[in-house]
Amino acid sequence: MISFSVRRWVAIFCLMIAVTGLGLNSYRKLPLEELPKTDVPYITVITVYPGASPAEIETDVAKPVEDAISSVDGLKNLSSSCLENICQTFLEFQVGVNTDQAANDIRDKLDTIIRDFPDGVEKPIVLKYDINAQPVVSMAVAGTRPLDELFDYADNEFKDYFATVKGVAEVRLIGGAKREVQILCDRDKLAARGLTALDLVAAIKSEVKLIPAGRITQDGEEFPIKYDADYKTFAHLETLEIANKDKSRIALKDVAKVVLASEERRQAAFINKKPCVAVQIVKKADANAVEVVKSVREKFESLKYEVPGGVEPIWVSDMGSFIEASVDSAVNNIWQGILLTALLIFFFLYNLRTTLTVVVTMPLTVIAGVLFIYLMGYTLNTVTLLALGLSVGILITNSIVVLESIIQKINEGKSSAQSAVMGAQDVLAAVIASAGTNVVVLFPITIMKGIIGQFFIPFALAMVGITVISLVLSFTLTPAVAGQIIKKDNSQNKLLAKAEAFQNKYFDLCTERFIKLLDGIITRKWLSALVLCIAAILFVHSFYLVKQIGFTFLPINDRGEVIVKLEFPPFYSLENTVTRVAAVEDLISDVPHLKNRLTTVGKIDGSVGQTSEGVYLAQIVCRFSDKTERDSSITDLRDLINARLNGLPDVLITTSLPDQGGGGAEIKMIIRGSDLDTLDNIGEMLVKDTLNSSLVQDIDSSVRPKKKEIRVVPKRAVLSDLKVPATRLGMVLRTAIEGTKSGTYKQDARTYNIRVKLEEQEGIDKIARLDLPGPPGYPVILENFAEISQEEAPVMISRHNKGRVVFYYANPAFGAPLAKVAAELEKKVNGGNPLPAGYSVSFSGKIEAMNESIDDFVEVGIIAIILTYLLLAAILNSFAKPLIILLTIPLGLVGCVWSLYLTGESISVMVLLGAVMLVGIVVNNAILIMDRANLLTEQGKAPKEAMFDALRVEMRPVVMITLAAVFGMLPMGFDSSLGSELRTGIGLASIGGIIISAVLTVLLIPIIYSLFAKGKKQ
Repeated sequence: MISFSVRRWVAIFCLMIAVTGLGLNSYRKLPLEELPKTDVPYITVITVYPGASPAEIETDVAKPVEDAISSVDGLKNLSSSCLENICQTFLEFQVGVNTDQAANDIRDKLDTIIRDFPDGVEKPIVLKYDINAQPVVSMAVAGTRPLDELFDYADNEFKDYFATVKGVAEVRLIGGAKREVQILCDRDKLAARGLTALDLVAAIKSEVKLIPAGRITQDGEEFPIKYDADYKTFAHLETLEIANKDKSRIALKDVAKVVLASEERRQAAFINKKPCVAVQIVKKADANAVEVVKSVREKFESLKYEVPGGVEPIWVSDMGSFIEASVDSAVNNIWQGILLTALLIFFFLYNLRTTLTVVVTMPLTVIAGVLFIYLMGYTLNTVTLLALGLSVGILITNSIVVLESIIQKINEGKSSAQSAVMGAQDVLAAVIASAGTNVVVLFPITIMKGIIGQFFIPFALAMVGITVISLVLSFTLTPAVAGQIIKKDNSQNKLLAKAEAFQNKYFDLCTERFIKLLDGIITRKWLSALVLCIAAILFVHSFYLVKQIGFTFLPINDRGEVIVKLEFPPFYSLENTVTRVAAVEDLISDVPHLKNRLTTVGKIDGSVGQTSEGVYLAQIVCRFSDKTERDSSITDLRDLINARLNGLPDVLITTSLPDQGGGGAEIKMIIRGSDLDTLDNIGEMLVKDTLNSSLVQDIDSSVRPKKKEIRVVPKRAVLSDLKVPATRLGMVLRTAIEGTKSGTYKQDARTYNIRVKLEEQEGIDKIARLDLPGPPGYPVILENFAEISQEEAPVMISRHNKGRVVFYYANPAFGAPLAKVAAELEKKVNGGNPLPAGYSVSFSGKIEAMNESIDDFVEVGIIAIILTYLLLAAILNSFAKPLIILLTIPLGLVGCVWSLYLTGESISVMVLLGAVMLVGIVVNNAILIMDRANLLTEQGKAPKEAMFDALRVEMRPVVMITLAAVFGMLPMGFDSSLGSELRTGIGLASIGGIIISAVLTVLLIPIIYSLFAKGKKQ
């Protein structure tokens, strides 16, 4: 291959041009994403039980559902939230479970218990939840029109306009209510005629219908027949006959009014305090966020000129802009790394031709890597871009080693073509070994399971592909270019020649002084032992630093958003909540760099165990200018908001940053027990104990004050005497208060629900004196049929894995490592008052994911070291010599840990990935030195002399490849642009590991080699 490349250099150049064209075309087509897609199998079961309290939901719905579905294959966790009227059951499965099959199994199991539910429980709905189907665009529909008209426009036109965009799964509306036809009953008129609202419901259901009646044929023509009993106008509907008593027809208009009005409003939305309808565009699970945002944006721009007067569509925020900016900054890091590395190589070579020979492989490696990523079906995201970025400085080492060998042959007097072939062949084994170590450390990552496996497998495979590409280029393109442009008598600028001579002189002088220092250490065994002990102490001390640094799962990107969640007392009405929220907005409206605020009341973002709907809940999403346009960090702005809102009465406030990868709060503790009051006390105690902690913020729990409710308990004896079923009394009460949907009304291509309800329903006294039909002509008030009382009931009952629980939520304070916070919380729980018998505490959420990922990476690291050893043993044909090379691995970890400690970065899964990569990188310098020393010992030199001669030859390549790797990563490690938070940790860790390992390698490897290696003379 090498000889062919030198002889047929035109063919090689043509091949490279073709690869470049294909790679650039692939880059244009590659979808952009922030992170690789992860498939976490979730299924939700929603069961509605109208009128039921959380306690009744738990007993009558949650427990039977959990018992039925807990045996489904692959189930990992089972949680239920028992709320008023509804039970939400969440099933988390092991990664890899087929959710379609699991959903079918769940439906089959639920079908066996439906008949055992109490009357009124609706059939459970089974939904597959995909974390990849997330809102990608936020908009608002505002204007001067009344809110009900704005919502009507948003629901019937604006929503449909975007629903057809490719990749859009759902368009959600928050902040209004659909219009409906309301039949407002007059209680006195109903009672006087011995009727109830249920009689109106029955009449409408039976009379207002459109029924297909089949078809007939006549004279060869077919005629469909439709029974049309629909009412065409309100006036027509008002004539509907409700009853015929004593030969007196009773029409709908005699006992009720017919109006077109909005449903009961349970949500509100505001854009910068202006009433609006909030619109969320949710993408399909398999759709690309950036492409969906682009398509929606194009539609939005064209729609702005078509909206009716008094309507103003507003673009609030989107995910696409951040993803594009993040990808652009990562790509810029790559090209900056290439430029810095090229300048470094020129600094060492002082020759444009020799520099070009090496530098040309860097952009080609990146471009060919893009082509490989495209062919693998991956997207261009932070992880795959990391693979490209790390390749810039690391893999250029292959070409540098080949070039140094070629130049040596040219200096020996051989021709350019001969030197290109012989020089490349001389280092073939060493370069393959070096590249091989990069590959074998990645292999364990490709077989990782779970979320981390899905996250990093694209990185590992992309890195393997790029490494192979770099290896091929080193032995094809580099010799081909060198054979054509590098000559022994290359003319060189006199100034550059002097600079090169000066550098060579002092580099050689420094090398000789270093070797003299080494000789002094090696000849004194006590000094050698001291140096080795110091290195061992540094390694052991790094474990102490690891505890000081701490672990976190993923760094949080500065997306320019702060989310303020407000929870008021459960008895608050929508109007009270809106008033309080407006006052909160006034307090934060002048926070620096604030661009807009989107407020929703009645609907907020929530996770398992947290209530997300209720008129007492609100959320303010504060959107700030990009971090490159402000002098305050997003955490500083969040702290400022916290300071302004501190001390507000009757409200629980939590501020957070947009979540990375799903899962809600980073810290989630599960307190398990049987008694609700005891659980609540433990949860409240934990919140109180940690409220002033410097380690945690955004503290919350699932414990809530009990909510007052009116309970109506039927007097069954009275109902029995009157021959009135208890269920009928309940339905009468529900129809009177909430209303009952009884049919549909069509007008101008619109279909409206018809709801029957009482016109007046406010006030407990009016409910107690609700008139119900008794003996003919004698209405009886409700309190004669039932006992009416006020009681307190829990807002929600949480369950986890078939037991009652209370959830505790928090986020680490800025800079506080997640693992350290978890340990402190565990100490607080176990170190304080002991938990009652039968009660326990466990961690879930991101702490659980972090612990699992640490275990995975420890296993991967061990496998990587073993595979590296086996590869080196096979190449060096020795089981002993690879052990010397492997000693560089802990040296790299020392540098990795110290760089994180000095820069204040936490250990995240991204850093752990870099640590695994270091296993394959830091051994490269030792391989070069050991390979040369072994060659010299085979030629008869003593181990010490062989090692010193190897250092004289390989010191320059070692310094070059070390600095090339460092310079290639500098832009990544010190970047501060959008999305850089995910890259800086791995960049800094890799830089520190490479530098420290290189320094300690050239110091320690000769000492160890001289102590244990045996030359031929011995």
